[in-house]
Amino acid sequence: MKQKIDPLWILCDSESTVDIFKNKNILVNLRKTNKPIRLKVIEGNTLEIVEEGDLLGYGQVYYHPKVTANESSFYNMSRRFKSIIFDNKVKNAFQIIRDNGSVMEFTLSVEELYYYDFKTSIKRRKAQEQQQIQKAMIVETVDDIKRCYTKREVEQADMARRLYVIMGRPSRESFEQMIKGGKLLNNPVTVTDFRNAEKIYGKDIGVIKGEAVR
Repeated sequence: MKQKIDPLWILCDSESTVDIFKNKNILVNLRKTNKPIRLKVIEGNTLEIVEEGDLLGYGQVYYHPKVTANESSFYNMSRRFKSIIFDNKVKNAFQIIRDNGSVMEFTLSVEELYYYDFKTSIKRRKAQEQQQIQKAMIVETVDDIKRCYTKREVEQADMARRLYVIMGRPSRESFEQMIKGGKLLNNPVTVTDFRNAEKIYGKDIGVIKGEAVR
């Protein structure tokens, strides 16, 4: 007995020129289509397709709740995307390289159907949203800290950060010795400016990456 097709799977159909989806929950901007079509399904019935929606990262597709599954036309994918790779010596899967560099990988199911699991897109989107939230939190935190300093102190701290990078990101102690010892000609930056920069922005990212264990 055949298993029920997962509603989050997108099948790769090599015999169709139509992208048709059953699950509206993975589409956005659902609407009436200007180009309705008639589609003959496996049971022999003909469906009038009058709605369409957008699949993020792909584009416009037709929608009808009574089709068998979510199906993307291999022909349409070959026209929309710059690269499709299939090498069964490496992996029995179609790899669709999208314009932003992300990959839709259609792997073989036990039903011998090539499918892309939309849960992969959901996980990728959640990770991107989390990164955006973290960046926003960092910016907000830095702005809050800056309010504790005068405009002049922030400008001096920024100058200290730039000079630190120019000097090749030495150790904290070495850089402070350079400043104290007058080894930097025409230098308006003080040790206090450098320490303020660390308090505002945290430790330099380049130094953190350099200290990370591979």
